[in-house]
Amino acid sequence: MDSPNIDIDFLAKETLALSEALKGSEDFGQPSLFDGDFQFERGEDFLLRSDRSVDQSSEDKTSRKEEIEIEVKVKESSAQEVEDDTALCDSLFEVQLPQDVDIEFSSVLEEEEEIVDEQEELFPMSPGLIFKIDAGISTFCVRGVLCHNINESVHGVMNNENDSWKKLKIREREELSGIHYFETASIEQSEMIAEYILNKRFPLQEEMVCNLSDPGFSWWLESNDEGMKIYFKAQSVERDTQFTRLGPIGDRGIASLKFLKCESMLRRLFSISEYSTTEKSFEVRPINSKDNNYLNFKDIFEKGEFNFEFSSSELTLEQQRLVIFLQEIAAVRGFWISVEEILNNKP
Repeated sequence: MDSPNIDIDFLAKETLALSEALKGSEDFGQPSLFDGDFQFERGEDFLLRSDRSVDQSSEDKTSRKEEIEIEVKVKESSAQEVEDDTALCDSLFEVQLPQDVDIEFSSVLEEEEEIVDEQEELFPMSPGLIFKIDAGISTFCVRGVLCHNINESVHGVMNNENDSWKKLKIREREELSGIHYFETASIEQSEMIAEYILNKRFPLQEEMVCNLSDPGFSWWLESNDEGMKIYFKAQSVERDTQFTRLGPIGDRGIASLKFLKCESMLRRLFSISEYSTTEKSFEVRPINSKDNNYLNFKDIFEKGEFNFEFSSSELTLEQQRLVIFLQEIAAVRGFWISVEEILNNKP
């Protein structure tokens, strides 16, 4: 019996075909994962499940596709909003915030500086005196210190600098409430006040303790429609009813000489009918007692005010010295008026 003949080439071809079919060749009807029902879009996220059926209906595929698309769109929208919000915040910070902060803080700093300045400048920055009046039953004494700057000196007294409490006879802080100050145009005027008034004891009722043999310390003023007369020494025991007490506003000997030299200068200011000066008194009678310059001259003694305005170029050297003398008289008289007001208001 003959053995059957096997075609080797045929078997090889059949084996190759079967191998290709097992590999998923389209020739054997294997469905493709990239069929027409599924479209891949770049940038999409998708999930393949191992238990998913190959023959899933097109409706399920469409539903899954919508879910994926919605999820992706939400992610893209969120990223855009975050980017826009960041840009908006940067814009607000760069443009609006610094302007608002600068304006607000600058105004606060200006207000703080104004408050500090007000606290530091509560008193005049000019020269003058700081004083305290020690009054007893029948006498009083004016304690005081000279100062080039009243504001600085007041703060110094509050802190007891330079033994100021000792100079003012202050023993307890509560006594600081009795401190006063007086402003002058120059430190020289303050020195004149100190020379004639500070640290000296005066009687409260000078007219009662003084007599003809003891005329006291004050100058006295007699004023009427005819003119004015200054007494360096009181000439009557009834001087308190007839005259105005001016206080110890100057040296009597120096004053008589100065007023003698003032005549020519005063005649330039207002018309004078009578002018006389002695070691005891000084008298001037104007032609017009309503003349403004005459009234200004009388204010030196009545009010302690110097209201004249002189130009140094218009005055000789001697006249400039006489003006300084009159200014000093006005300053001492003004200080004495302040002392009298404090004593009269003292409880």
